Amino acid sequence: MLKIVIVEPETFTLLGIKGAISQSPDIEVTGDASSGKLGFQLIEQTNPDVVLVDLLLPDMSGLELTRSIKRKTNSKVVIFTNQTHSDFIKSAFHHGADSYMLKTADVELIELAIKRAYFDECLLDPKLAKKLLKSLDKNRYIDPSFADKNLLDSPTERQIQVLRLLAQGLAFEQIAK
Repeated sequence: MLKIVIVEPETFTLLGIKGAISQSPDIEVTGDASSGKLGFQLIEQTNPDVVLVDLLLPDMSGLELTRSIKRKTNSKVVIFTNQTHSDFIKSAFHHGADSYMLKTADVELIELAIKRAYFDECLLDPKLAKKLLKSLDKNRYIDPSFADKNLLDSPTERQIQVLRLLAQGLAFEQIAK
């Protein structure tokens, strides 16, 4: 059974996600905290497999907490937030987040993110994937002629000659001569 801790400052959100995840036969909520400092103390005490972290905590940034968790524990981190800006997403992964989910996601998807994080896999909320890819695209130069190149050009005469020799069973040294 996976053990998780939830660090969420909003009481109703905390109660809702805690109640929903508690229904899962594979996941046990071992504790919760409403601030980063209390959350980190709880994480050190309980050593959970995965921690759900909101980015906007009253005493510190969820990014700071994520960095501390990743540096000082073996717990995985799933960001659980309303923040959709691509800078938040990139910063979360830069600080060590294993997955990134919106609070509007279905419970099944959040459970999947927890399980994927535990198995060293990443899950990005599907509502954010396209947005993140577009933001990455803006930051990189892509050769416009690349798309125009035919990547399936016919083989050259020389390539055909080599293929015929290989088909005849000749060794590479013989073909090279």
